Amino acid sequence: MWYIVKHQFDNEEGQRPRYRTEQVEEALADFDTVEDFWATYQHLLKPDDIHSKACYHVFQTGIKPMWEDEANKDGGRWHVWLPKGFTNKLWEDLLLYLIGSNSEHSENICGIEVRTKLRGDSLSLWHKNADDENEKEGVRNDFLKAIGAEGSDLKLEYHKFTDSLAFERQNKAKKNSGFQRNLVKDENENTSN
Repeated sequence: MWYIVKHQFDNEEGQRPRYRTEQVEEALADFDTVEDFWATYQHLLKPDDIHSKACYHVFQTGIKPMWEDEANKDGGRWHVWLPKGFTNKLWEDLLLYLIGSNSEHSENICGIEVRTKLRGDSLSLWHKNADDENEKEGVRNDFLKAIGAEGSDLKLEYHKFTDSLAFERQNKAKKNSGFQRNLVKDENENTSN
């Protein structure tokens, strides 16, 4: 079973919001079939129609969309940035791929998210075990397949949550909580920024 959560960012200081267990909003809906999903989804604003910073999470029941959640803490996420205007189609493709159980690695997938920002959006697919290279690459391939980008040179970023959590613990007093991102090309060509 899956559920949907929406976060709205109304942070006047422009700082990156923090998600903690007590701050995760209640689920908008639960569903376990494509039909149940569509009954909910048709009433939500689509990502391209949201004109502020917001985030939709669709996660397996019992898993919170937070790095610190027990199911996520040893995992990571594949992430892609999108220009405005492409998000609705790719988000729906990713949702239907995941909910329709088309993924060979569905037991390892925790959830997906879409983030809307003023200049561009992003999609992410979260999975359970960042140290399992077969899982990591299998989930990556599923992500590319779901959004119709197999064989393309689309750049995906990978974030390992234990690295992010360690960075946050070390730099708690600093305002900037960014972390180094690993850019990965479709051919697994690694570059760092």
